[in-house]
Amino acid sequence: LGYQWAAHSQTFQVAGVDVTGARHLSKDELQNIAGAFTGQSIFTVNLDEAAQRARALPWVRDVRLYRHLPNRISMTLSERSAAAVLDSGNGRFLIDDEGVVIVREAAAGSDAQALPVVLIAGCRTIPGQAVDSGALNEALALLREIARRGGWRAADVTVRANSPEMLAVVYGGHEFKIGNGNHAEKLRRLGAILADAP
Repeated sequence: LGYQWAAHSQTFQVAGVDVTGARHLSKDELQNIAGAFTGQSIFTVNLDEAAQRARALPWVRDVRLYRHLPNRISMTLSERSAAAVLDSGNGRFLIDDEGVVIVREAAAGSDAQALPVVLIAGCRTIPGQAVDSGALNEALALLREIARRGGWRAADVTVRANSPEMLAVVYGGHEFKIGNGNHAEKLRRLGAILADAP
């Protein structure tokens, strides 16, 4: 009887959802995740279903939902961070450091302007899913090493990555064949050669 009373009591009807970590999700997307909670009993709302709706959005890496008695839900989102622009030959998309496609570049606004580009012609791109390409993984590893070394303007870097073995960096109007693996040493040698150039 106590549960029946609590499940139907106005005191425990969800009055709102407190959201943290949402920077890229639209108001409509947040409403789609949490809108169904309002007016339901805090004891009977389906948090797992809402978490699944959230994780289906390409920007969302993870989400945590909690009940706070008597009548609030808290939702903490962990969003993806754009690491590069993927030029697939049939469109340009923001991707994160795991190669997950987030959104089309045009929909990203200023987020895309300071990012390096990875060029892989004809790769399959589905928002919310990782690109299945060893070449992309190798290109992202190369970009991480370039960022670690510093001295490169990320927005001016393009990595051509049609295969893992044939990586090339285009920078300052020049193309440098890098290949796969041992990026730190290859970039060190490239830096030494450029420093010696007249």
